Amino acid sequence: NSNKDIIFLLEYGNGFSTPSIEFNLIYILQHCYMHLFESGVGLRQVMDYYFVLRTANKEVPDGFSFDSAQEPKFQKVSDILKSLGLLKFASAMMWVQKYVFGLEEKYMICEPSEKEGKFLLNEIIQSGNFGKYDTRLQMDSNLKFKQMHYFLKRALLIVGHYPQEALWMPWYFAWHFIMKLIKR
Repeated sequence: NSNKDIIFLLEYGNGFSTPSIEFNLIYILQHCYMHLFESGVGLRQVMDYYFVLRTANKEVPDGFSFDSAQEPKFQKVSDILKSLGLLKFASAMMWVQKYVFGLEEKYMICEPSEKEGKFLLNEIIQSGNFGKYDTRLQMDSNLKFKQMHYFLKRALLIVGHYPQEALWMPWYFAWHFIMKLIKR
C-alpha cells in the first residue's frame, strides 16, 4: 500500500490500470535477472529494457504524459534495487545498454560497471533467450534429475559474479519442485 503510487497508474490511457514506469524499471530488470539464472537472457529482453529506460525520462506519445508527481525517481528506483540486491546486476545492465544500444547516461538508473557488463554481455551472446544457443549446457530431457543437473551447472557459470544467488539456486529449485508436488 505504501508503494501503490509507483506500482500502478489507475485509469491511464484507455481506462486501464497499467504498471508505472518505476514499477517496470524494477520488474523488467528483475525478470532479466531471473532469466540469467534459469536459462539465459536474450538481447531482445535487454532491448525491451532499453525502451523502458528511455520512456522513463520523457513524455509518452499520443497525449499520455507523466505529471510531476509521477515522474521517474531514479534515486528511489536505485534504492529499491539496492534493497533487493539487484544493484550489481543493474550496473551490468547499464553497461550493456550503453555499449550495445548507445544509451545516454541521463537515462541510466545507476553507474555502469564494465566488468559486470562484459560478463553479462558474454552470457547474452553465448546463451541467448532461454539458453537456446548455449553450447556449454544442454537440457535435452524432461527428467527432473537432469533438469536439476542443468540448473546446478548453470549456477556454476554465474557463481563468480552472483555468489549468493547462485549458491541458493539449487535449494530454491528443490523447494519449488516439492511445492509443486504438494499442490497437486
